[in-house]
Amino acid sequence: MPPVVPPTIVIMLVASRLSDSVKADLRDVAATARGLGLRGWLVALIAAIVVAFITGIPTAVVPSPIFGRSVEVRQQDYAFWAVSSVLLGFVFATFLAAPADRAKTPAFAGGFLSYVAVGCPTCNKLAVVLLGTSGALNLFGPLQFFIGVASVGLLLWTVVLRARALNRPCPLPLVPAVVDALPS
Repeated sequence: MPPVVPPTIVIMLVASRLSDSVKADLRDVAATARGLGLRGWLVALIAAIVVAFITGIPTAVVPSPIFGRSVEVRQQDYAFWAVSSVLLGFVFATFLAAPADRAKTPAFAGGFLSYVAVGCPTCNKLAVVLLGTSGALNLFGPLQFFIGVASVGLLLWTVVLRARALNRPCPLPLVPAVVDALPS
Protein backbone atom coordinates (compact mmCIF):
# COMPACT_ATOMS: atom_id res chain seq x y z
CA MET A 1 0.00 0.00 0.00
CA PRO A 2 1.49 3.41 -0.98
CA PRO A 3 2.06 5.98 1.75
CA VAL A 4 -0.72 8.50 2.32
CA VAL A 5 0.24 12.12 1.66
CA PRO A 6 -1.35 14.62 4.07
CA PRO A 7 -3.81 16.97 2.29
CA THR A 8 -1.95 20.10 3.42
CA ILE A 9 1.18 18.98 1.56
CA VAL A 10 -0.88 18.35 -1.58
CA ILE A 11 -2.47 21.80 -1.33
CA MET A 12 0.94 23.43 -0.82
CA LEU A 13 2.37 21.61 -3.86
CA VAL A 14 -0.54 22.62 -6.06
CA ALA A 15 -0.44 26.22 -4.83
CA SER A 16 3.29 26.46 -5.51
CA ARG A 17 2.70 25.53 -9.15
CA LEU A 18 -0.08 28.05 -9.78
CA SER A 19 0.70 31.06 -11.92
CA ASP A 20 0.85 34.50 -10.33
CA SER A 21 -2.35 35.61 -12.06
CA VAL A 22 -4.27 32.59 -10.73
CA LYS A 23 -2.90 33.29 -7.25
CA ALA A 24 -4.01 36.93 -7.56
CA ASP A 25 -7.47 35.79 -8.65
CA LEU A 26 -7.72 33.43 -5.68
CA ARG A 27 -6.66 36.26 -3.35
CA ASP A 28 -9.35 38.49 -4.91
CA VAL A 29 -12.02 35.81 -4.42
CA ALA A 30 -10.95 35.33 -0.80
CA ALA A 31 -10.98 39.10 -0.20
CA THR A 32 -14.45 39.33 -1.75
CA ALA A 33 -15.71 36.51 0.44
CA ARG A 34 -14.29 38.20 3.56
CA GLY A 35 -15.69 41.57 2.50
CA LEU A 36 -19.29 40.42 2.12
CA GLY A 37 -19.96 40.59 5.83
CA LEU A 38 -22.97 39.09 7.59
CA ARG A 39 -25.52 40.86 5.39
CA GLY A 40 -23.77 39.71 2.21
CA TRP A 41 -23.57 36.10 3.34
CA LEU A 42 -27.22 36.18 4.38
CA VAL A 43 -28.13 37.48 0.92
CA ALA A 44 -25.94 34.76 -0.66
CA LEU A 45 -27.68 32.07 1.39
CA ILE A 46 -31.18 33.32 0.54
CA ALA A 47 -30.27 33.71 -3.14
CA ALA A 48 -28.80 30.19 -3.24
CA ILE A 49 -31.99 28.75 -1.72
CA VAL A 50 -34.17 30.68 -4.18
CA VAL A 51 -32.03 29.57 -7.14
CA ALA A 52 -32.14 25.99 -5.87
CA PHE A 53 -35.94 26.05 -5.86
CA ILE A 54 -36.22 27.91 -9.18
CA THR A 55 -34.03 25.33 -10.91
CA GLY A 56 -34.88 22.31 -8.80
CA ILE A 57 -38.68 22.31 -8.99
CA PRO A 58 -39.18 22.53 -12.78
CA THR A 59 -36.39 20.01 -13.42
CA ALA A 60 -37.93 17.72 -10.76
CA VAL A 61 -34.68 17.49 -8.81
CA VAL A 62 -36.86 18.72 -5.95
CA PRO A 63 -39.95 16.50 -5.85
CA SER A 64 -43.18 18.39 -6.47
CA PRO A 65 -46.74 17.47 -7.43
CA ILE A 66 -46.56 19.81 -10.44
CA PHE A 67 -43.47 18.52 -12.28
CA GLY A 68 -42.23 15.00 -12.86
CA ARG A 69 -39.42 13.21 -14.65
CA SER A 70 -39.49 10.19 -16.89
CA VAL A 71 -35.77 9.61 -16.23
CA GLU A 72 -34.57 9.25 -12.66
CA VAL A 73 -32.43 12.02 -11.14
CA ARG A 74 -28.74 11.11 -11.39
CA GLN A 75 -26.05 11.89 -8.80
CA GLN A 76 -24.44 14.37 -11.21
CA ASP A 77 -27.75 16.25 -11.40
CA TYR A 78 -27.71 16.79 -7.64
CA ALA A 79 -24.06 17.86 -7.72
CA PHE A 80 -24.47 20.39 -10.56
CA TRP A 81 -27.71 21.66 -9.03
CA ALA A 82 -26.14 22.26 -5.60
CA VAL A 83 -22.85 23.76 -6.86
CA SER A 84 -24.64 26.05 -9.33
CA SER A 85 -27.05 27.24 -6.67
CA VAL A 86 -24.23 28.08 -4.24
CA LEU A 87 -22.16 29.86 -6.91
CA LEU A 88 -25.15 31.86 -8.18
CA GLY A 89 -26.00 32.85 -4.60
CA PHE A 90 -22.44 34.10 -4.09
CA VAL A 91 -22.49 35.99 -7.40
CA PHE A 92 -25.81 37.59 -6.51
CA ALA A 93 -24.38 38.79 -3.19
CA THR A 94 -21.42 40.38 -4.99
CA PHE A 95 -23.79 42.32 -7.24
CA LEU A 96 -25.30 43.87 -4.11
CA ALA A 97 -21.82 44.80 -2.89
CA ALA A 98 -20.98 46.79 -6.05
CA PRO A 99 -22.63 47.91 -9.27
CA ALA A 100 -22.96 45.50 -12.17
CA ASP A 101 -20.30 45.03 -14.80
CA ARG A 102 -19.56 42.65 -17.65
CA ALA A 103 -19.83 39.58 -15.39
CA LYS A 104 -23.60 39.42 -15.92
CA THR A 105 -23.28 37.52 -19.20
CA PRO A 106 -21.32 34.49 -17.92
CA ALA A 107 -23.56 34.42 -14.83
CA PHE A 108 -26.67 34.22 -16.99
CA ALA A 109 -25.09 31.64 -19.31
CA GLY A 110 -23.88 29.56 -16.37
CA GLY A 111 -27.28 29.66 -14.71
CA PHE A 112 -29.06 28.66 -17.92
CA LEU A 113 -26.62 25.83 -18.60
CA SER A 114 -27.03 24.51 -15.05
CA TYR A 115 -30.79 24.39 -15.64
CA VAL A 116 -30.25 22.45 -18.88
CA ALA A 117 -27.67 20.16 -17.26
CA VAL A 118 -29.92 18.94 -14.43
CA GLY A 119 -33.14 18.59 -16.41
CA CYS A 120 -34.62 15.33 -17.60
CA PRO A 121 -33.32 14.57 -21.12
CA THR A 122 -36.71 13.41 -22.40
CA CYS A 123 -38.53 16.31 -20.71
CA ASN A 124 -36.47 18.83 -22.70
CA LYS A 125 -38.85 19.56 -25.59
CA LEU A 126 -36.14 21.04 -27.80
CA ALA A 127 -33.93 17.95 -27.41
CA VAL A 128 -36.87 15.64 -28.16
CA VAL A 129 -37.92 17.65 -31.23
CA LEU A 130 -34.38 17.80 -32.62
CA LEU A 131 -33.18 14.31 -31.64
CA GLY A 132 -36.29 12.25 -30.92
CA THR A 133 -36.86 10.43 -27.65
CA SER A 134 -34.09 7.87 -28.17
CA GLY A 135 -31.70 10.62 -29.32
CA ALA A 136 -32.52 12.68 -26.26
CA LEU A 137 -31.71 9.71 -24.04
CA ASN A 138 -28.67 8.43 -25.94
CA LEU A 139 -27.11 11.69 -27.19
CA PHE A 140 -28.36 14.58 -25.07
CA GLY A 141 -28.39 12.64 -21.77
CA PRO A 142 -24.64 11.89 -21.79
CA LEU A 143 -23.87 15.44 -22.96
CA GLN A 144 -25.56 16.86 -19.87
CA PHE A 145 -22.48 16.06 -17.81
CA PHE A 146 -20.35 18.27 -20.06
CA ILE A 147 -23.03 20.97 -20.06
CA GLY A 148 -22.92 20.88 -16.25
CA VAL A 149 -19.13 21.18 -16.25
CA ALA A 150 -19.40 24.17 -18.62
CA SER A 151 -22.03 25.70 -16.34
CA VAL A 152 -19.84 25.43 -13.26
CA GLY A 153 -16.87 26.75 -15.24
CA LEU A 154 -18.82 29.81 -16.38
CA LEU A 155 -20.07 30.45 -12.87
CA LEU A 156 -16.55 30.16 -11.46
CA TRP A 157 -15.36 32.59 -14.14
CA THR A 158 -18.15 34.95 -13.08
CA VAL A 159 -16.95 34.74 -9.47
CA VAL A 160 -13.41 35.61 -10.62
CA LEU A 161 -14.65 38.55 -12.74
CA ARG A 162 -16.72 39.90 -9.86
CA ALA A 163 -13.80 39.51 -7.44
CA ARG A 164 -11.52 41.37 -9.85
CA ALA A 165 -14.05 44.15 -10.28
CA LEU A 166 -14.41 44.56 -6.52
CA ASN A 167 -10.74 44.32 -5.57
CA ARG A 168 -8.64 45.71 -8.39
CA PRO A 169 -8.56 49.30 -9.58
CA CYS A 170 -9.28 50.07 -13.21
CA PRO A 171 -6.06 49.42 -15.18
CA LEU A 172 -6.62 52.37 -17.53
CA PRO A 173 -4.91 55.60 -16.51
CA LEU A 174 -6.87 58.82 -16.45
CA VAL A 175 -6.21 61.06 -19.42
CA PRO A 176 -4.94 64.50 -18.27
CA ALA A 177 -7.46 66.35 -20.48
CA VAL A 178 -10.32 64.43 -18.86
CA VAL A 179 -8.97 65.07 -15.37
CA ASP A 180 -8.76 68.81 -16.11
CA ALA A 181 -12.37 68.81 -17.34
CA LEU A 182 -13.70 67.21 -14.15
CA PRO A 183 -15.49 69.60 -11.78
CA SER A 184 -13.48 70.52 -8.71
